[in-house]
Amino acid sequence: PEDTLFEDLLWSDPCLEEGRMESDRGCGLCFGPDVCLAFLEFTLYLILASTWQENDLDLIVRSHECVDEGYEWWFDNRLVTVFSASFYCGTVENKAAIIIFNQDMEPTFVQYEASPLDELPKQHMSRNSLEDGVVSKLFCRISEARLGLTDHWRGVAGDREQNRCISRQEWSDGLKAVL
Repeated sequence: PEDTLFEDLLWSDPCLEEGRMESDRGCGLCFGPDVCLAFLEFTLYLILASTWQENDLDLIVRSHECVDEGYEWWFDNRLVTVFSASFYCGTVENKAAIIIFNQDMEPTFVQYEASPLDELPKQHMSRNSLEDGVVSKLFCRISEARLGLTDHWRGVAGDREQNRCISRQEWSDGLKAVL
């Protein structure tokens, strides 16, 4: 079995139900307030130092999930999602935000919005808006299908002993098969 620690850390999302459960994203997990609190207060015995070490954290700041206002609080303000890409993929009308901590580690948020592409002055648009739109939609489709594509390409490259790279043709075949 493949080590999924990195994937779970990157793609896991908060949910209102207690415990852990399968995610709708197809990777990672959904975790409830009990899991969040257990992590914040997690205690670990350090064998080499013969001492107990606590996480002793007040807040988890996470990203990698589009939220409408650019940030979203969870679990009595013990976890916050911050998303810094407004108008995600050119199709989602979300705001973006950054988080700033003062000297006392109190967070404040700065929200912002990029201008939709159709509102940009003509001199900022590329020569071929139709082509840009197609490329943007293709990028979104590839992003949405990334897990299936990755699995497909791993299967193709996994049969090889040394070189795990795939050819352009294998890449193209994977796009056709999965998309």
